[in-house]
Amino acid sequence: MTLHIPPNGLLHSTFGGLEPVDPGWMNDVDYWEGYNAAFFAANGAVYEPSRDSNIAQWVQATDRAPFADMAQALLAQVSEDIDLSDVRVVFLAHWLPDVHLGTSVTNCVMHVLGLNDAFGLAFSDRGLTAPFYALDAMAGVLAETGGKGLLLTMDQKNLLYRTPALDALPKSNSASLLILDLTPAGRAYRGYRRHSDTKPNVLHRLAADFEMDPDTVTFVAPAALAEMARDVRVTDPALLSAAPFAVLQGVPRDRAVICVAEDTQGYAAIAFGRETSNAH
Repeated sequence: MTLHIPPNGLLHSTFGGLEPVDPGWMNDVDYWEGYNAAFFAANGAVYEPSRDSNIAQWVQATDRAPFADMAQALLAQVSEDIDLSDVRVVFLAHWLPDVHLGTSVTNCVMHVLGLNDAFGLAFSDRGLTAPFYALDAMAGVLAETGGKGLLLTMDQKNLLYRTPALDALPKSNSASLLILDLTPAGRAYRGYRRHSDTKPNVLHRLAADFEMDPDTVTFVAPAALAEMARDVRVTDPALLSAAPFAVLQGVPRDRAVICVAEDTQGYAAIAFGRETSNAH
């Protein structure tokens, strides 16, 4: 049976402050400076606090949005429409780190939902394409286990350190929640593909890979690909790894969709059919 995103099974939101600032955190600045120095050294770089530190801003930011808090806010909304008691897989995909280092967001979600027989995993080392890889991995698990899969995709803007690349990056507290299940309704999942080059016809090549007509598909893609097909809906880079899902939730139900994201290795894509009902 084909896996689907059920109706109302996709939600995206941005967030402001979800965690009040505690003035006592300023007492731990030396600890976090030491963490930054060790992190840079582990990656073969020299940490210079006057140039690289962002700890004062990180500690005192009024728009702190921990992943666990964003996840619980999304769960509260989607659980009004969908029974989540049979979730078997909880995956988290992100690019930038959580504001809380070391928190197991998937365990938090399983605890909130009261799940005693679910599997959780986080994907973080594939850049903006991490959620696509995670979704395909989830599809493979669900084909064997049944039940529902829950994919959380999120990034937050407050970081412990600075680099030129991070400074130039538009950032927001952005999160999405996607449900995947075996019920015969919703958007059918059509798979995952990659292309390791950036040739001008990459969107048409991806459509061919999915055996879909590029002239009848809505592409959700970065702005650099906007002119490569008839119907391209551009993602907002400030929404980071959740950006494709923010657009996908607004695509008309009668349109098949190919979502595209870029990383250092090229382009990755996932595809979905038109939304159907049980009657079909």
